Amino acid sequence: MTGPVKTALIALLSAIAAAVMIFVAALQNDNTPQPEPTPTPTVTPSPTPTPVADVQILNSLERPEWSQDSDWTSTVIRSVFTNQITGFFLRTQNPCNYTSIENLSLLLPVTVNHASASNFTPGLYYDRIVDLTSDNCSGAVYLWIDTSENLEIGGASITLEKTIASDPVHSMPLYMSFNPWTMILGYCGEWCAAENRTQQGLITLMEHRISPYSNTIVPWNGSNDIGEPYGYFQNVVPFTEHGLWVPNMEQAEMSNANASLSQVLTKWFYTMDEPNASQMGSLRTLLAQQRQFAPDIKRMVTTNITHDLDVDIYCPVMEQFGVNGYPPKSAYSESDYWIYTSCMANGCGENRGWNGGAINHIDYPSTGSPDLAIDAPGVNLYGFYLVGHSIGASALLYYNSIENWGLYRTGIDVLEDQYNFGGNGDGTLMYPDRDSRSALPSVRMKLLREASYTLEAITRAGMESDIDSMVRTTLDWDHDIRAIEALRSRAFDSL
Repeated sequence: MTGPVKTALIALLSAIAAAVMIFVAALQNDNTPQPEPTPTPTVTPSPTPTPVADVQILNSLERPEWSQDSDWTSTVIRSVFTNQITGFFLRTQNPCNYTSIENLSLLLPVTVNHASASNFTPGLYYDRIVDLTSDNCSGAVYLWIDTSENLEIGGASITLEKTIASDPVHSMPLYMSFNPWTMILGYCGEWCAAENRTQQGLITLMEHRISPYSNTIVPWNGSNDIGEPYGYFQNVVPFTEHGLWVPNMEQAEMSNANASLSQVLTKWFYTMDEPNASQMGSLRTLLAQQRQFAPDIKRMVTTNITHDLDVDIYCPVMEQFGVNGYPPKSAYSESDYWIYTSCMANGCGENRGWNGGAINHIDYPSTGSPDLAIDAPGVNLYGFYLVGHSIGASALLYYNSIENWGLYRTGIDVLEDQYNFGGNGDGTLMYPDRDSRSALPSVRMKLLREASYTLEAITRAGMESDIDSMVRTTLDWDHDIRAIEALRSRAFDSL
């Protein structure tokens, strides 16, 4: 490289270096604000989802067949007496997850092909209660649970707000029969040695606030000195007092039965059932004999006060008390009287035990009186107590708890077919468990127990006038379960 070229190149490089130094210095002295870096956003953790309850509880006193979907919830609070057992309907998609829960039962449907009344509907009605097991849990639609304490199950909760103790003496007794012979037929279809199971059925009735009476006809005074054996005694306790002897029951069991059932001791004659005009002469004779030989035992006849009879207790049917031209409440001012409901609530038909099992269906509308049929809304079970109280009756009567069990000898099984006397389940509030020979309560019996407690709460709260405002006659009353629920809540709140 020649001298002049070399000199020029050196000068160029020096100029470039100087320019770079000037540019760097300019950058270092530049005070133009620079943008802040965008901060990394903070990640907000997602809230933990609230678990969906697997079990829903029916928050109503009505049966599930008449409930609204909005009545089913995961949280229920109910006011109760401190010594009360109460019950709830449940539903779940996974019933087999709960077979180990104590007192949890399965509801089985009863098929109603012929409605009890023309304004009722055929279909499936969940009235039969059995233990929930791994063998029967699959496909369960409804469950039932009895409880006296708070309960959590499947994400759902039941809270019982306890008030005061229930009175062991019921202000409105409900009398009902449990016939040992009918029980035997229900278990075996013919004679079998099952008399010792009578005690279990009687105690089950009493556990549901129902007072059993013996409808076993007993000889008078151990002899036939007044003609044919006659009369019925209220309850079967103690057995030796009125002749209901269970031959196969051991003495120890008899003693236990006496101890268990001795809390109800009132005795009375069920002198005659619905006597007609042609029976009045013999009825008067019978009443006189009972008065003579047992002056301290009250005599009850299921008839109205139209007939001038020397009775202690009249017990007219709902359809013959103050309606349809029958004597009003004021006519009974000097008499003790009960009230009973029957197949007349939906129209009485034939006894299939007497006609070879044939179904001669009748199609009458409901009269409006409280109806205990399987396909009648549950509000009727509460109405039975409320109507009875409003008209001033001192007790309720329902003639039988296992009437249709006797049809088993004709080939009719109450587990599948409950149609008799023109309705479904008339006189039949229990179901036979033939394996254990036990009488199992129905849903209707459970609701009768709740209705009894409901009436007690209302009367102890001094709210009888609220009942009277709901009842006009035995056939005309408010079939409004919401109103009854609201009245029940107000009553317990005031206790």
